[in-house]
Amino acid sequence: MMENIKKRLRSDLWIVLLDIIAVNGAYLLALLIRFYVHFRFTSGIGDFREYYLQFTPYYTVLCLIVFYACGLYNGMWRYAGLDDMNRIIVANAITAAIHVFGTKWFVHSMPTSYYLIGAFLQFLMTAMIRFAYRFLH
Repeated sequence: MMENIKKRLRSDLWIVLLDIIAVNGAYLLALLIRFYVHFRFTSGIGDFREYYLQFTPYYTVLCLIVFYACGLYNGMWRYAGLDDMNRIIVANAITAAIHVFGTKWFVHSMPTSYYLIGAFLQFLMTAMIRFAYRFLH
């Protein structure tokens, strides 16, 4: 029994770490895409970078909680299918809404393109983390 718990924790720990990178990297990349124009960053990135950094720790914890609640940490991803994709979609929709409302209420409003690009990239990254096993094996 204890060995099963340890084995599962070790396998899920990698997914949790990859999720942390994915959810933060997606919105950081969205910020960079939004403000990188004509091979240089526009002047507005400074303030928005600070807003991003202020909200990131809270968002990371909330994402992990939502992902756990949606069942993204208790699957056998080598058998991932349509039900798993539905859970990924729901979890990412919830976290995208959390990101929008959280930044608007607690930090500062961000550009709409940042929210859209970030949500799309986060979905792609979290789905790739879970479905990569199927594509690689």
